[in-house]
Amino acid sequence: MNSAALRKVHRLCLGQLVRVNDDMEMVKRLQSGHGGWTSAMKQALGAVGRVIEIDGSDIRVKLTENKKLIFSSANLTPERIRVPKPKDPNFEEMFRAHDRIMMDPAMELITALTLGDIKEAERILARHPEWVSLYSFPYIGYDIFPK
Repeated sequence: MNSAALRKVHRLCLGQLVRVNDDMEMVKRLQSGHGGWTSAMKQALGAVGRVIEIDGSDIRVKLTENKKLIFSSANLTPERIRVPKPKDPNFEEMFRAHDRIMMDPAMELITALTLGDIKEAERILARHPEWVSLYSFPYIGYDIFPK
């Protein structure tokens, strides 16, 4: 069985981070018809780079400031971005506060107005006429028309 035939080929896009396969023999086989193997590729095995050009299944990857190589798309896999856990002790509290704000019934009106959906805002205000005031704007925290 040809193990190269079992490799999943991922759809890649410009600017995407990718990891080069670290199996030298596999990379050599899959490079056939895609520019072939070069000795510079040995140092790129297992490395992460950024897609800078796509020509069919030939993918140009920028690995360092001055190292750019062309790989078969079968030799590349999308790199997952690992986001570190925030060190701010108030981070979880910020999420809880965000959830409380998003559950506020007036958030529906604020969202409609932010998106410029006047018809939806009018429907919401028809259901909640008590939210209409010419003198107060409670979400900013001050009167826009002082008395």
